[in-house]
Amino acid sequence: MGLSKLLTNIDHFEDVIPLTKVGSRKELDITVGDIYGGILSPIDNNLTASNFGKAAITESNNSSSDILATVQGLVGEVVTALSLQFAETKNIEHIIYIGSTLCNNVQLQHIISSYTEYQNKTPIFLQDGGNSGAIGALLHATK
Repeated sequence: MGLSKLLTNIDHFEDVIPLTKVGSRKELDITVGDIYGGILSPIDNNLTASNFGKAAITESNNSSSDILATVQGLVGEVVTALSLQFAETKNIEHIIYIGSTLCNNVQLQHIISSYTEYQNKTPIFLQDGGNSGAIGALLHATK
């Protein structure tokens, strides 16, 4: 939430999620397709080449929703990259993603799913994954 607060002055998670639904990463992230510009690329054109890369080369006032969607993309890609690296070292084919951040967050689940599947792994999201961590389990137990 710190990065979201720093960039948009929005610091409540429940305010961030609706904005990520309407935001777009297109004006802020540089994709492989942006670099290759129509030339046949050796990898998927939709992959992110540089998070927030367009911010350095364009003069644009981006909306809070676009900024938050881009932050969420960055977070999703980093979480997925770390998960995939660990899965590779342990020869794991299915990766279970948990945490309250994923609950009712279809956009983040989509980012994680697409990157996980791109690496030929299977993402799994638990229905009550928000209760899987220590704090979530405690809150669930005290209901």
